[in-house]
Parts: sequence; C-alpha cells; structure tokens
Amino acid sequence: MPLWFKITNFTGITIGYYFGWYIQAIVVFYLVFYFAFKYSRYDFDAILYVFAGVLLWVVAGLIIDHNDYFMRGQWWYNSTMLFPFGVLFAKNESKIIEFLKKRFKILVPSSIILFFLSFFFSRFMESIGGYYGEMMGFPFSKKILYRVLTLTPQLLAAAMFTLILLLICMKAKFHNKVLDFLGSHTLEIYLTHAFFLEFFAISYNYKRDSIFYARPWLLLLVTFILTIPTAVLIKKACNLICKKLVRYAEEIMRNLTEGKPIKLILLFTVPILIGQIFQLLYNLVDTRIVGQILGKEALAAVASTTSLSDLLITLIYGVTNGFAIITASFFGAKDEKNLEKSIAGTFSLGILISVILSVFCLIFLDPLLKIIKVDESLYVAAKSYIGVILAGLVVTALYNIFACTLRAIGDSVTPLIFLIISAFLNIVLDYSFIKFLKMGVAGAAYATVISQVVSVILCFIYIRKKYKHLIPCKEDFKYDKNIIPKQLMAGTSMGFMNSFVSIGTVCLQTQINTFGSQIIVSHTASRKMFSLMTMPFFVLATTLASYSAQNMGAGKYKRIKEGLRDTIGICAVWTVVCIFVCRFFTKAIIYQIVGMNDEVVLETSSRYMQFHSYFFLVVSVVCVFRNAMQGFGDSITPIFSSFLELFVKVIVAFLLVPHIGYDGVIVCEPTAWCIMVIPLIVNMLKSPAFKMDKT
Repeated sequence: MPLWFKITNFTGITIGYYFGWYIQAIVVFYLVFYFAFKYSRYDFDAILYVFAGVLLWVVAGLIIDHNDYFMRGQWWYNSTMLFPFGVLFAKNESKIIEFLKKRFKILVPSSIILFFLSFFFSRFMESIGGYYGEMMGFPFSKKILYRVLTLTPQLLAAAMFTLILLLICMKAKFHNKVLDFLGSHTLEIYLTHAFFLEFFAISYNYKRDSIFYARPWLLLLVTFILTIPTAVLIKKACNLICKKLVRYAEEIMRNLTEGKPIKLILLFTVPILIGQIFQLLYNLVDTRIVGQILGKEALAAVASTTSLSDLLITLIYGVTNGFAIITASFFGAKDEKNLEKSIAGTFSLGILISVILSVFCLIFLDPLLKIIKVDESLYVAAKSYIGVILAGLVVTALYNIFACTLRAIGDSVTPLIFLIISAFLNIVLDYSFIKFLKMGVAGAAYATVISQVVSVILCFIYIRKKYKHLIPCKEDFKYDKNIIPKQLMAGTSMGFMNSFVSIGTVCLQTQINTFGSQIIVSHTASRKMFSLMTMPFFVLATTLASYSAQNMGAGKYKRIKEGLRDTIGICAVWTVVCIFVCRFFTKAIIYQIVGMNDEVVLETSSRYMQFHSYFFLVVSVVCVFRNAMQGFGDSITPIFSSFLELFVKVIVAFLLVPHIGYDGVIVCEPTAWCIMVIPLIVNMLKSPAFKMDKT
C-alpha cells in the first residue's frame, strides 16, 4: 500500500494520505457546518443539515470500495457521526449535563456494557467480511449489508466510549498547564501526528538497520517530540493568516474611489484571479477526464463545439458585465435609488437575453453544427454535449448576474468562494457521470450545469441575507428610460465586443475542424494553456471596468489614469514570465492537459504558444484599455476594435488558412491584436482619464 494515494488513477496528483482520511473529512464537515448555520434561520434546522451532510459522507464511504479515490470506503467512518453529536452537545450543553448528572449511576454501567457488546459484535463482523466484502466476492447487496452491520455497532461503541469519558470527567477533574496547552492545540496535533508516525513507521516495519526497528517506544517518543512544535507552528501560522485575511477582506470591501490605486486594484483582482484559476483548473481536469476515460475522439467532439459554447457564454458574460458597469457607477455616486433599479434591470435583461439565445440555438442546433463543420464521426457526441450546455445558458446568465452585481459594489470575495465550491462539485460530478454512470460527453455538460445551479442558489441566499437593501422591489422592475437604455448600451457594447472576438474564433474553428482530431486536440490544449497564461490580463481588465466606472461616477479622472499606468506595468512583468515559460515548458504543460504523449499534438502546441507569447503585452493593452473605456462610458471604440479583430480572423480563416494550413491559425491572432490595439491607444489618449485632471 503506497504512502500517498492518488485522487484518481489518471491525474497523477498525490494530495491525500490514505490514513489521513480525517483531513478530508474535517474540511467537508466544517464546510457543512459553516453553510448550515450561516444560511439556516433556526439552529435546529442547521443541526439537522449537519447530521444530513455527515450521514451522506458516511453513506458514500460505505458504497465506495477500497480503492484510490479521494475518499475510501473504510472502517474510520465509525467515528464521523460524533461530529454532529458534538454540535448538538455544544448547542445544548447545560441541558445535557443536567440530564447526565441525574442519571449518572445508571448511565455509567449501561454505557460500559453497551460499549463492550457493540465492540465485540463489530469485531465479529470484521472477522466474517466486515467492510471488505468486495475482496471476498460478495454481491453488492450483501456487501452493503455487512458494512452496515459492521458500522452500526462501531458507531455505538464510539458514542459509548465518548459518553464514558464525559461521565468520568464530570467526577474527576483533570487540570494543569500541560493539559491546557495540549487542549488548545488538539486539532493541529490531530492533523500532524499521523504524518510523523507513518513516516518513521516505514523504517520501523521494514528496515532492520533502522534505530526504530523493534523499538515502538522510540517511534512514539520521536513522533511526539516532532508533533508538538509542528502543531504550535501551524497554529501560529493559521492565526497570522486569518488576521491577514480579515484585514484583506476589510480592504477589499472598501470603495474603489479611495486609497492607493495599485493596492486597491490588486486587492480587488486577487479573488477574481483565484476564481478564474479554479475555473480553468476545472476545465483542465474536465479535458483530462474526457480524454483519459473516453479517448481522443470524445475529446475532439467536445473541442469541436467549444468555439460555439464560448461564443454564447462570452456574449452573456459581456452583457452582464456591461449591465454591472452601470450598477458600479451608481454605487460610486452613492445613488441607492437608481442602484436598485439598475440591479432589477440587470436581472430582467440578462434573463431575457439568455432565454432568447438558448431557445434560438436549440432550435437551429443542427445547422449551427454544420456551419462550424463538425466532423460526421464526432457529430452525435458533439451534439449531445453542446445541447445540454445551451439548455443551461439561463443558469450561466444568473450566476454571472449575481457575481457581477457583487463585484460592482466592491465584493469580489464572495463570488470567488461560490466559484470554488462550484468547481470542486463540477469535478466530482464530471468524474461520477462519465466514469460510473457512463453518460459519455453529455455527463460533462450535465456536471457543469448542475454545479452552476448550486452556485446560483448560494449567491441568492447570500445576497438575501447579507445585502437585503440590494434586493429590488416590485417597483424597481418597471421600465426606467434613464437607466434601461444605458444598460442596453453598455451591455450590448461589451456583449458585441466579446462576440466579435468569439465569432472570429468560430470562423477559425471551422477551418481547424477540417485538419483532423490531432490538430483539434492540439489547438484545444493550446487555447487552454493560452487562457492560463493570459488570465491575469483578463482579470485585471475586469477589475479596471469596475474601478473606472466607480471613479468616473465620483469624478476622479486622475485616479483612472494612475490605475491604467500601474496595471500595464504589472502586465509587462507578467509577459516576461510567460515568454520564459512558453519557451521551455510548453510541451510538459500540454502533456499534463491532454494526458497523451502524441508528438504531433505536443509539437504543434509548442509552436503555437511560443509564437503567441511574444505578443502578450499587446494582448494586455487590448484587454485593459477595452474594459477601462467601457467603464468610463466609451462603448464605441471597444466595439470598433473588436470588429477589426473579427475582420482579420475572417480574412485569415478563409483566405490564408486553406493555403498554408495551421500556420495561418498561429499567425492570425497576433496579427489581429497588433491592428486592433491602434484605435484603442489613440482614443484612450483622448479620454477623460487623460484630458481631465480632477482628483
């Protein structure tokens, strides 16, 4: 049995120690505890949710066999139910203690008897199969029955043992400085001791020349000596990090019109960046799951429709971000009445646009797939995948509306938290639907939509609880001629800006789809690495939209100029890093993305990324200037710039690519960037940020 187990048998990532089951369990249980008590109106309901969450974890442990998945079916679940019982005890401690005192003489002998009876019965069940029914060839029903019959008495034994200790402590007092110190570090000791114990146990069990061999007392002594200072350091580090995070959260919730620009921009950007990283990591894992389990053809089927789904999602993302710019300007101007009307308009227009897009694309799905030249061999799988994504566009829109609204008022942390939860859920559902339920590529699409539904529900609950004043009333949904046209202008501007980019990508994809599965896979992997490398540019640009809008609303034009200068400086430094990474590590990264050692795929991706990296500074200027100009009201220049990009991509796709092949695709976007940046620079120099000098 290896020391470190793999989350799955294909990722190659070893982050879980199989005797360290409690680390995963503690994280899950505390998340359940946090959300149960944060969003439940009554404590009783919250306790029920905690019990239900832990019970689901236990049931999952019973169903999963002994393998190398994230959580392994094993005996340790006999103690997990003590967590919700501990929560129940903490909420009703005085009543429970009073009950135990009155029945002390009865409870002591009865709990001891029940402990030994349940313990020996569980040992008997383990001797005839217990949790290891799959190793004895038991059918599923018998395997689960034996596990339940083993777990139930073990749960009872753990509960009775805890009760016995509690009863003893009621009569005998154990109190000194050493115990107080250890008691204040119990969690850290619990989390670290097994590492040292198992690390040295390798020598203890297998190396006869080791000083630990046949000396268990020395093994325990060394483990204890190393565990205590490690636990103390971990606790101090965690306390320091928590203080920093609290200070960081306070800073990040501040108005973007006050304080040092570069500091505010970075503080606001970090949560968005982390969220995007998790989103991209999900996409990378999704690619790996599909490619590793279903094969290259299935991955090519998903990849062949990526440009279409990206077109629609970026359109929705752009529209909702445009609506949020108007919201941010009202927030910066401290106009609460129009702020609520703006939020109402964002919901009405966002849902309406997403419904229209979803219905239209589902009706004309077959013609759309033919337009982008999806290969006949990939057609069925591609249609099953994209059909689910299109049906879930409304959910995508709702999440973006919630996230953009929160960011517009300065809260970029909460969308990050919900995005992380959604990404992890997405990965779990992805693997479950594809590996166990055999749903094919459609399973990946269902996993995406379901995880987004969860994030939408969490966002709604959070806003209803934390920002009640932002929830529009019925009157706010009435048409306002001073707000709705502004939102439509900003939303359609950013939407068209993103759409022009994506339409050009669709045109390129139609030609790429004719090159075969190897080039399709190579291009998909290259674009994912490109997204990873250029992510800071797009995230900083998103921040600049809110930053510019708030400062424009407050009339602080000089701050916009300072923010632009600092942001471009950050992007220049990151460009140098990207050039180095793309020059020396592209093949290794692409291999990790696709999970296949195909020389054509690796070599093609390497050429693509190395050439593109030299133009990353141009990309950063394009992204930052477009969003900043949207923020202070110039919606025409970004659209014109994006139209130039579309024009170049169409020309290259239909005139150049047929003659020089995939090399035409490689030179296409850098050419478009160098052309489209010109009007952005010219009009930025004429903008209020550079012409006016108000502070």
